[in-house]
Amino acid sequence: AFMIDTWYHTADIVASGSSFLVGDSDSSSWTNQTSNTNRGSSRISEDAGKWTFPSTGIYKINFFGTFYADNNDNNLRLDILTTTDNSTYVDVARQAVFHTAVTQYGSAHVSYIFDVTNVTTHKVKLTMDSSTNATIKGGTLPMYTYVIFERLGNT
Repeated sequence: AFMIDTWYHTADIVASGSSFLVGDSDSSSWTNQTSNTNRGSSRISEDAGKWTFPSTGIYKINFFGTFYADNNDNNLRLDILTTTDNSTYVDVARQAVFHTAVTQYGSAHVSYIFDVTNVTTHKVKLTMDSSTNATIKGGTLPMYTYVIFERLGNT
């Protein structure tokens, strides 16, 4: 069945180091956007930065992140990590943010197609890295840091 599900980060948080797991490395949380961007009867669920799929299938993960960083930060990046055994997460996709000016915004988008053959073992994490504690921008209108999950079809 078709499904599209959008989640966003409401508040600014500080990326306190490498492999900063959004929704777990901090006290923040993701919020489901329940407006017109969600379709289908089932939803992705999130707990402590780990995402669980509602049914098996081929999913497209679109992760958008915005940083507010100083000019000393040379490691701004977004990563999608997946597991197929509910334990070992592998970094499967990464995008870096080109950033040279003094204290400015920088954004990136990383996408990945994930074949979820088992909803118990196949999960996702989203990380945003910063070498100098950049701020990860949150917001509802507009969304700055958000993820869209789309079920493309059966596995």
